[in-house]
Amino acid sequence: MIVYLLDADNRVLRQLKIAPNVLAYFERQEIAAVEALEDLPFFENRIYPADRFFDALQAFPEEVRRSMLPQPEILLNTPGQIMRVGISDEAVSGFIELGFEIINGSQRKVILIQGHEWAVWRLRTFLEEKRSNAETADDSSNNRMPQ
Repeated sequence: MIVYLLDADNRVLRQLKIAPNVLAYFERQEIAAVEALEDLPFFENRIYPADRFFDALQAFPEEVRRSMLPQPEILLNTPGQIMRVGISDEAVSGFIELGFEIINGSQRKVILIQGHEWAVWRLRTFLEEKRSNAETADDSSNNRMPQ
């Protein structure tokens, strides 16, 4: 992609060639400025409590976890507590975006990390199966007749 820098009279001051991956990086940095996962529509209906997400992550072998969350040091080096995790339903170049909502004192922010598509789909399927099993168990306990 070619970007043109113009002056006030629309004259080209400079022409820059920018690789698509650099543009994607800028887009990700803008998204990271949001404060809540709900502000990012690609996480809609796929936001999980952090403890449930990490319990599910722990259920997989180490090599699969490394593909689901290739850069855990980003999270480990970020101050605050991870409250919720969002999983995008869009894959780009073999990766899926994971959003980690972090609260540090009175500040809230979202950190984005990309996981390998095949691994993140396995994790999301696992989370959804657990959610559906929990809802089924809740429904059956609520439908019991009191004795």
